[in-house]
Amino acid sequence: MNKLYDQFTEEKSDDSERVVYIDDFLDDTNEYSNKEDDNTKKIEGKNQDFTQRISIAFTVLLELYRAITSSLLILFVPQNCSDIPNTERVCDANENMIWDSQMLYNVTLVFNFMNLATFLFLYYVELVRENRLVKYLDVNCDVPNEDDDVAQAVALLPNDKRDKIVKIDQYYQRISYFSMGLYFLNVVLSGFVVKQYYLNNQTSSTFVTYVLFMMAKLANVYAVSNTKKHTFYSAYLKTHVQYNDVDRKYRGLTSAYD
Repeated sequence: MNKLYDQFTEEKSDDSERVVYIDDFLDDTNEYSNKEDDNTKKIEGKNQDFTQRISIAFTVLLELYRAITSSLLILFVPQNCSDIPNTERVCDANENMIWDSQMLYNVTLVFNFMNLATFLFLYYVELVRENRLVKYLDVNCDVPNEDDDVAQAVALLPNDKRDKIVKIDQYYQRISYFSMGLYFLNVVLSGFVVKQYYLNNQTSSTFVTYVLFMMAKLANVYAVSNTKKHTFYSAYLKTHVQYNDVDRKYRGLTSAYD
């Protein structure tokens, strides 16, 4: 009986060890799987950031061209500089830059360059804002994107980083409104000057094209900036991509919605 008991006890002990080994193996497998998932999410996050920055870089080049041509209207819109009546001679760039005897032309020229400087500053703020959104937030289609939901996700960020996002977004809103107001004034003044030095149909078509070119940008700026406190639309990624979740490297791989 003792031998049978000892044999039974030994077999039971072996079975228990097998169970422990299997549990350890399963734990190790789950841990490895979780690490793989975490690494995959990190890689996906880095790829998203890189793709977004490349897209933004190409868009900025187009925006610079738009800002220059649409701000300096009396330099780029063809005008008539002929001193002989009923004849046409297109003004060159140097002639358009010359200080004129008429006050309206001089004031408009100053407004053109003021408008360009304002747009360049707007683009700078826009890039700073976009970089912070790309750095600290992610576009996550699996979580809600309402203002209150995004506020919960942003709350996972450290206070200093959260404040940076909110402050630059508010500053972008103010500078965008100022830029739009100044541009409308610049268009009106430039329109009077262009009419005075009207050349032909090329003058009106070029003027309207440049104005509409910038109006499309300003409409996008208004749509991006005129939002609630925690609605962060991208200014460069099309279809108004919304940053609605915290970047995983800034929230310890823990989502507000996991």
